[in-house]
Amino acid sequence: MALDRKKLQQIARKLQVDIDDVLLLQQALTHRSYLGEEAEAMSNERLEFLGDSVLGIVVSEYLYTQFPRQDRRRTCQGQRQLRSSEPFLAESAKNLGLDEMILMSAGERSKRRQKATVYTCRRL
Repeated sequence: MALDRKKLQQIARKLQVDIDDVLLLQQALTHRSYLGEEAEAMSNERLEFLGDSVLGIVVSEYLYTQFPRQDRRRTCQGQRQLRSSEPFLAESAKNLGLDEMILMSAGERSKRRQKATVYTCRRL
């Protein structure tokens, strides 16, 4: 186990979630590049697929309830815009400290920091 049970429970508290299966939380925090670092590690890619679907449901319900008179075409446009708000999600993850919790290889971590620096420069 890459993160001990106590550390995973601390992370769960910080994220304000109750979780019975801390190994599931560890999987959610494991990038596929880390699979070569530890034989028993499981990537978060399947959970990402599930999370994208849940995000779609949440966004759909929000649009449906907040804009009851809007036609289907406009609602679908809004859904696409909200679901593709990667900068918003990245900023939210950073605010929660998730960028430091994710298990990934040293090479991948270095690449991600470089990309983040480039993105920040473009924003300035």
